Amino acid sequence: MNIKLFINCKITDKFGNIVSEKEQQANSLVKAFAAAIRSQFCAASETLVTDTGGAVRNLSATSVVVCVAGATVITDGIVIGTGTDAVTISDYQLQTRIAHGTGAGQMQYGTQTFDISTTVSGSNCYFQMARVFTNNSGGTITVKEVGIYSSISTYDFMLDRTLIDQAVTDGQTLTLQYKFQISV
Repeated sequence: MNIKLFINCKITDKFGNIVSEKEQQANSLVKAFAAAIRSQFCAASETLVTDTGGAVRNLSATSVVVCVAGATVITDGIVIGTGTDAVTISDYQLQTRIAHGTGAGQMQYGTQTFDISTTVSGSNCYFQMARVFTNNSGGTITVKEVGIYSSISTYDFMLDRTLIDQAVTDGQTLTLQYKFQISV
């Protein structure tokens, strides 16, 4: 069995025309992801997991892992940044998260979406989650890192951090789609 994570990056102009699209495999699930899965599988708390604020927390076995985020929310769901440091297994936040807004260096965060259900295709089973980011900052912003932030209990944890290199000019939209796939 294989577990794979892919990221599709699509840039569209203000008229909805696709400017560029590329997909890469993400190989950067971090410690909090493994801790969340373990605590659910064995119905036991996981200790010493760092939240996105840098505080060490315990994950309760009764907690639900939620990656839902409404428009403007930068604490959950797919998030973006400009950091370039190499990914480590103990990363707990993006190096330099891009703020929501229309000012210099900011992008507008859309609502997090999910497939209606998992999909089976041949020997693969997958689901996808996506989020749209709009650049109305007046300049070009190069997104260098993406991540998945999740609410678990009352705290936020980063489950993935992957480095990308995607320039988004003023007026363009970046759609990031994560695909979680298992194969037999």
